[in-house]
Amino acid sequence: DQVYEECQDQPFDGLDEVTRNTIVIVGLDEEVNSGGFLQFMESAAGEFFPETLEAAKTIQSTALAEVLMRVANQFPDKNIPLDLIERQELLEKLVDENNRSVPFEKLERTIQRELKENHDGTYPIEELSFAMEETEWTKTWDELDEWYYENYETVYQDLINYLKDK
Repeated sequence: DQVYEECQDQPFDGLDEVTRNTIVIVGLDEEVNSGGFLQFMESAAGEFFPETLEAAKTIQSTALAEVLMRVANQFPDKNIPLDLIERQELLEKLVDENNRSVPFEKLERTIQRELKENHDGTYPIEELSFAMEETEWTKTWDELDEWYYENYETVYQDLINYLKDK
């Protein structure tokens, strides 16, 4: 954390490899824990996606590298724009194309029942006019996030082992 704080305002290219790898892994962790991989990709940290993927490989966090490749697969031709605005616009388009809402009354009865049973009481269930239909795209993002939440300690241990060797 100290290295991250000291170096985050310095030009990235001027930092040594170990510091760059540390910064992108910590940056990934902050964004994913704040809002998942979609948030990571929508944020300025997503500009460093190639460096983050390379850092995952360098610190020998093979599983994280595989997850990041699955993130890349969510983009057309695995082409992730490095420009923040361009990447955000593309993600907005992809979200619009892949998130589908279904009128609540048209959902299967079992899904309606599950929604009602799992309702947290923050709004009247009667006001629910639609629900989001899970698509392969949205399911993948959820799986990626879930993997990270269950394995972030392993990623940090890989980073610690890498730093000990340097």
